[in-house]
Amino acid sequence: MPIAVTDEPTTQVRHDPLVELVREHVAPDERRSDASTDLVVEREGINFYNLTPQVLRIEITVWNHGAETSQRAPMRIDWAPLGAFVDWKPLTAVDVPPIAPGQSSVVTTDVPTPPHTQTDGPFERVTDGGDVLAGDGASNPPSRIDTFSRRIMTILRSGRDPRGQNRSDRPSVYWAGNLNVFIGGRDVERHMTQALRVYPACTNLAQFFVGTGSDEYSFSLSGSGLEWEPSLAMDFRAVLQGPLVSEVPLDQWVPLKRRTPIILAMQPPADATTGDLQVHVKQHSTGKATMVEFSLDATAAGPGCYTV
Repeated sequence: MPIAVTDEPTTQVRHDPLVELVREHVAPDERRSDASTDLVVEREGINFYNLTPQVLRIEITVWNHGAETSQRAPMRIDWAPLGAFVDWKPLTAVDVPPIAPGQSSVVTTDVPTPPHTQTDGPFERVTDGGDVLAGDGASNPPSRIDTFSRRIMTILRSGRDPRGQNRSDRPSVYWAGNLNVFIGGRDVERHMTQALRVYPACTNLAQFFVGTGSDEYSFSLSGSGLEWEPSLAMDFRAVLQGPLVSEVPLDQWVPLKRRTPIILAMQPPADATTGDLQVHVKQHSTGKATMVEFSLDATAAGPGCYTV
């Protein structure tokens, strides 16, 4: 049966005049000269990783598919929380240098690391154990999924692993999120985590977001991590009832009323080292499809997945 989320609608994004200036600098329908439209970026050519927790390096491979050397061209980069069909925010704008026909150039830029994904909700404080100490003071306390999401964020920020061990000796953490690159009147997206730490012989949980308003979405999974019994859920309790069964049904339309956190649960075996999972998401109203990529590594630095 389809699952509906009926919570309040997503808060509207506020427009900042400075943000609009960045958008206008390289709006996707501008500068559509023959030279710029010959410049192409593929999804696999968008890569990013942290130099430090505060600095994100972005490397974008741009190809010239034209017959002549391209002129210098603008390229805009937006960001969003890790997920699919979520709201974008301007991040930066860079220039692409001239590129010879049939050749490519890697454009590199460093930016402040965008915020980590967080749920919307009336939170004030949560204990280490995840119990709500203070909500919005109204009769509607935060949902269990929001409490779970907040608990993940508390663990990530504290630098402790799910078992309470200090990880100050493993400080490097890669930002997980979405980048959208605009060039030559086209945009290309990549949504991914880099080297997300997983814990063998445990149920590992990661989170991403889907949607901005009322729509229907279908989900499917691929990747080497299919051997790790992956499943999707919207309720933390669903992943505690094992064996893991997708509370969010695969290959069916699932109605969502707002931006919704989705839990990816998996069980890497005791000898697991690395793997990857792709969550394919299709939007009913537009027919568009995208995917969220999870690069998984049992030896990666940082707090990594939550475990139960």
